[in-house]
Amino acid sequence: MNINLIPSNNGLGHVKRMVLLSNYLVKNHSVKLIAQPNKINKFKIKNKVKIHKFKIDLEISKKKYNYHWCENLNKKLLVEKKEEITITDNLPEIIKYKKNSILFANFFWHQILKINLRKKKIINKEIKLNRFPVICNYLFVHKKIINNFKIKRVGFFGKFRGKKKKIIKNILISIGTAKIETKTLKNINKEVDEIIDKFDNQKIIFFIDPLIFKKLNLKFRKNVLIANYSTDMYKKIDLAIIKPGLGTITSCLEYSIPMICYMKNFNKEFEHNSNIILKKKLGFKVSNLKKIFNIIKYKIDNNTYLNNYYLKCKKIKWNGESEVESIIKKFF
Repeated sequence: MNINLIPSNNGLGHVKRMVLLSNYLVKNHSVKLIAQPNKINKFKIKNKVKIHKFKIDLEISKKKYNYHWCENLNKKLLVEKKEEITITDNLPEIIKYKKNSILFANFFWHQILKINLRKKKIINKEIKLNRFPVICNYLFVHKKIINNFKIKRVGFFGKFRGKKKKIIKNILISIGTAKIETKTLKNINKEVDEIIDKFDNQKIIFFIDPLIFKKLNLKFRKNVLIANYSTDMYKKIDLAIIKPGLGTITSCLEYSIPMICYMKNFNKEFEHNSNIILKKKLGFKVSNLKKIFNIIKYKIDNNTYLNNYYLKCKKIKWNGESEVESIIKKFF
């Protein structure tokens, strides 16, 4: 079977999922990963996976979304072929061009953004007519997908690598790679500066998102490092303060890292994810970083909480890639 995989470029989570799926499917199939070069270069991709470099410019804002990204694809990739399927991560527009298309999504941009109602109806109709179910994460799928389309829930991609933690020594502060409004980013930088000062005598090492790191006043600070999101980094992290995109959430659960969701004028995707985290008791939620000090001191930084969190993450459903392959085999 020839399989094309195309991830959305808005954040690394979509890309990471399609890379993991590519690496898994290439054992039994011919796989082509169609993605933005500066995104896929951050991940290890098996040699057998064919790479087609393509910049997807979705132009996402509160009221804007590029429905026509497919038109910029190489025309050869849009030709309908037998024994070929296309899997996209949060890109339903592909259905118009490729009948054998499987959608992976926990939400769709056209559902959560305030954009043209007529276009929303057209895309919804195309998704409903698609012969494949929408594949989604079994915990974090949005109600608008559950209520409108046929779905197939699968586990998280990857496998559990967590270790039991004893105390909080290393804290990650991550706001993701997607664009953030200048005013919001400025407020975030200010709060991060304040919280690092507050923990100055606690012997805590902070791993800071590159977007924030370059704006911090680092004079005389030896306890602040730039986050590179590598396996080695995640192995060290004891607590993560995050903008709750599914990619970051998955990494935290993978390494049994307790999460504090930091909500600062982010869109409905992150609001939904943070509510699931609260509901499933996988973390906490704050609107100001000053509040995390008491959460850490009175709720997280103890053996009982950290041990229970490890056990909870271990029980989570993993290896979603194998479930996706089973779905492919069922329909082909």
